Amino acid sequence: MPLDAKRRERLACIARAGALFIHIPKNAGMSISAALYDQQIKHASIRYYQLAAPDLVRRVVSFAVVRDPVARFASSLSYAQAGGGKDNAVSEPFRDRYRSFRTADDALDHLETATSLYQLDHIFRPQSWYLRGIDGALAVDRIFAMSDTDALQAFLDAGGGPKLRHLNASDPRRPSLSAKQIDRIERFYAKDRVLFDSVAGRGSRSDAQTGSSHGATPPWQPPLTHSGASAGAAAQEPAGQNKERSGRC
Repeated sequence: MPLDAKRRERLACIARAGALFIHIPKNAGMSISAALYDQQIKHASIRYYQLAAPDLVRRVVSFAVVRDPVARFASSLSYAQAGGGKDNAVSEPFRDRYRSFRTADDALDHLETATSLYQLDHIFRPQSWYLRGIDGALAVDRIFAMSDTDALQAFLDAGGGPKLRHLNASDPRRPSLSAKQIDRIERFYAKDRVLFDSVAGRGSRSDAQTGSSHGATPPWQPPLTHSGASAGAAAQEPAGQNKERSGRC
């Protein structure tokens, strides 16, 4: 895959940090990216990294943050209707249409009638889309619930990572949603609901449960064996394979 200078620089930054953060939109990713890399990492799926930098994916620990799908949709809708936020704008091909959304139903009609996820801006694509590898299986080493900042911070602390700030900033523009609209959201993001609920019960999801191709526990966090995680599943993770974790960019 040909890479321009900016893409090569971002990959080098990830390599220096020793951690690959899969930045799912509307999940506090800007705060995490800025803290970890001193710059913003684009909304690329794990598949992009598997194709663009397979050696990097094998060498460093990967992680992501997931959010309750209804809360994420509400945040995405507010962002879409405003045409963006303080630091970013909705991508130009979608901006005018998204600004024209008057209700959640307008946005849901857009989601439900799309024949491809590429007809949706990144903010509305399912979270699971970012985390599934080329083979279709979840391919990220660690997945954290956005609501469990303690587990995420402990993960970063164990690798000498940065302190996070303002991870759960509230959105004062968040729209109210009817029961029917919530039902539509849940149906469209059904896979995200399963993923989020499986993660939220324990704060993190290890590669033994996600189906990651790595099979090794990152050296900066032991296998999960507390409530909701199977000790047997953790014990199946091969030992002895290390992933690099160095300083920030």
